[in-house]
Amino acid sequence: MGLLLVLAVTAVGILAADRLLLALEARGLVYWRRRKPGGGSATGNAMLAMQAFVEPGARAVQETVEREEQVEDGESEPPTRLTSR
Repeated sequence: MGLLLVLAVTAVGILAADRLLLALEARGLVYWRRRKPGGGSATGNAMLAMQAFVEPGARAVQETVEREEQVEDGESEPPTRLTSR
């Protein structure tokens, strides 16, 4: 009987912790189960910059990644319009 009680309390504790972490994830405080961190990792960007020295094609990839990150962050400038006179 004691073992059954310990297992039940443990299961309730785990479920309560899971619900707490899901609530914190909904507020954007932690990444738990449903969302994964977005964007590139700092280590990946650093390795790509190092590879640009060794392999010239990596520079184009790095510039594309940086451009995509700027667009996602809303930092890119709007395209200029050419007006005809």
